[in-house]
Amino acid sequence: MGDLSQMDLFSKKYSMKIEKIYPSDVRVESDKYKLFYNLVKSHEDMYPDINKWLKYKAFKGILSGERVGYMGFSNEKPIVSAILKKGFKSKFCHLHIEKQYQNMGIGDIFFSMMAIEVRNESKDVYFTLPESLWEKKKLFFKSFGFKMAVKSDTQYRKFEKELLCKAQFESVWRNVLNKIPKLIESSTSSNLNVFDGLLLSIKPKFVKKLINGEKIVEIRKRFSPKWRGCKAFIYSTSPVKALYGHSTIKYIDKGQPEFIWKKYEGNLGCTKEEFFDYTGDSNNIYAITMNSFSEFIAPLFLEQLSFLLKKDLLPPQSYLSLANSKKWSEAISIAQLLDGKFQLYCQNDINTL
Repeated sequence: MGDLSQMDLFSKKYSMKIEKIYPSDVRVESDKYKLFYNLVKSHEDMYPDINKWLKYKAFKGILSGERVGYMGFSNEKPIVSAILKKGFKSKFCHLHIEKQYQNMGIGDIFFSMMAIEVRNESKDVYFTLPESLWEKKKLFFKSFGFKMAVKSDTQYRKFEKELLCKAQFESVWRNVLNKIPKLIESSTSSNLNVFDGLLLSIKPKFVKKLINGEKIVEIRKRFSPKWRGCKAFIYSTSPVKALYGHSTIKYIDKGQPEFIWKKYEGNLGCTKEEFFDYTGDSNNIYAITMNSFSEFIAPLFLEQLSFLLKKDLLPPQSYLSLANSKKWSEAISIAQLLDGKFQLYCQNDINTL
C-alpha cells in the first residue's frame, strides 16, 4: 500500500463529509434515507435480493440500533454507502465507493469509523467479499489485520465466489490507531498539518466566548512564535473536560502586560481584573490571535476519548505539541474522524479502497 502521507502532494481534491443514517431517518423516510436507499439499491445487479435485505434486515437493524448506516458526500454528491452490524461479533455488512473516488484512502476512513463505532462491544469483526476483490485489494484488508479469506458458507453474489474475512477486534483496533494519524494528516492541506499543531487548554467560559466570536485572542505567559500558522485544538478544562474544535493561530504578539491589554482588550473576552490577576508580575506575555474557529459536531469528552483509546489522557495545564504526544495525536485523530469532514486528494497509484 502506498504512503498515505504523500497524498497531499496532489492538487486535485474533493471536499468530503460523512453522515450517519439515524433511526429517525428510517422512521419518517427522510430525504437522506431515500438517497441512501437508492444508493445501496443501485448495486442490485451484483447482489440478488439486496432490496429485500435492505428493507427487512438493514433498515430494521438501524431502527433497533443493531446496525449503523453511513453515507459519504463529495461536494454534496453521495459517493459512498456503508452499513455496519454491531455486537460481540461485528460485521462490516456493506461498503461501496463510487469508481471515480476509489484509490483515495476512503476505504481506510470508513473501516476506521466502523471500528470506532463497535469499540465498546466487539470481540471479532468479519465481512464477506467477492474473490476478485480480495485478490485485488488484499494488501488493504491485511493492513487492518484481516490476514486471510476463506470460502463463505453463504453465497450472496451472482457471478463469483463469496469469501469470508475475519479478525480479532484488538488486532483491527491496533491497525486503526496506527493508520488514523497518517490518514488525518493526508486529509489536511499541506500548509496546515494537524500534527504540527498543538492542544490548548482553556477554561470553559472562555471556550464559549471563542465559539461565539466574543474572544479571538488567548493569553499565555510562555509560548513560542513558531506556532504561528499552526492548527490549535481547543480543550475545555474542568469541569467540562472535552475537545470542542480547532482554530488557526493567525498571529503571536509578545509584550508587557499593560501593552498587551491596551492593544487587545476588546478581543480577550475577559475583564481587566481577570487579565491582570492572570499575568501577575510577569514582565512579558504572549497574545495569541486565533482565526476561523471550527466547532466539532458535538464535544468529545476526555472520558470518552480515554475509553476509546484504552489509555489515560492527561490534558496540559497550558498547551502541548501534538508531534510530541502520541496519545493526544491519536485522540485528535479520532476526534477528526468522528467529526466526519475531510479534504481528499487524488493519487492513482495508491492501492487502497
